[in-house]
Amino acid sequence: MRDPWIESEWKNLCQRVQNCAEECAGDSPRLRERFQQEAEAFERQEPPERYPHLLDRVRSAAELAKSWHAECERSESEQDRQSTTDFTQTGTHE
Repeated sequence: MRDPWIESEWKNLCQRVQNCAEECAGDSPRLRERFQQEAEAFERQEPPERYPHLLDRVRSAAELAKSWHAECERSESEQDRQSTTDFTQTGTHE
């Protein structure tokens, strides 16, 4: 028998993962698409049946979000480097 509280928490966790995917991707269509696919794959997992399993999923969600944040930081660093290069080469910031 499924626990209604665990089901509710699972749905909430999946929604938070979706929200995080959107926020982390920012204005990057490439990241948005990839993060959205990963969030959907997370949600397609079999729902947890017991509390320890839910905690494992929370841990997985946190690791996924952490990887997205790291990817966004790398992407922003690359954009900053490109902007700096553009500025030093042209004398203007594009």
